[in-house]
Amino acid sequence: MTTTTPAPAGALRSRRASRPPRHPRRRVLVVVAVLLVVVLAGAWLLVGSRSWVRADGTSSWSPGLVQEVGSVTGLGTGVVWLVDDEQGWVLVGVRNAGPLPVTLAVQPLDHAAATASLEAGGAAAPRLTLGPGERADVRVALDVTCATYGDGVGESIDEVRLRTTTLGVTRTQVLALEPQPGVLGPHEPDASCAAAG
Repeated sequence: MTTTTPAPAGALRSRRASRPPRHPRRRVLVVVAVLLVVVLAGAWLLVGSRSWVRADGTSSWSPGLVQEVGSVTGLGTGVVWLVDDEQGWVLVGVRNAGPLPVTLAVQPLDHAAATASLEAGGAAAPRLTLGPGERADVRVALDVTCATYGDGVGESIDEVRLRTTTLGVTRTQVLALEPQPGVLGPHEPDASCAAAG
């Protein structure tokens, strides 16, 4: 007759503890999932935080703006001046140079006599979404109807701030204006301004 003696309880536990894990695939899948999330989050931040909007080198301005003012020097180069008219505008083209859509909005200007807006296809819009390679215009309009400028006194607008959003990441981008719209005096307010004010 053969008798077996039961193994001590500690021996059973040590055998179970020394066994390899039953689901090594699950661990691998968890590690791969975590790495994938880290890589995707990094790509989202990298692509979303980069500014893809570029000036595309096209510009035009209204006939009331002139490039040369013979009697005035030292007020800046690359400026088109509003001299004899009370209103004028400059259009500067921008292009989405990136691989993803970009939504644009123009921040208000710090000049009382100027406003900025976006245009695409000749229509103004407060916000525009540009697909890859698409372009739009930034319009800076001057209206000095109610402004006072002394003889030879002037100011110009050298930049516009754009709010750009890509993949949910929004940033402010400075767009240098070329040419810069400017106002040059003398100019006295229109009579209708006194009646309205």
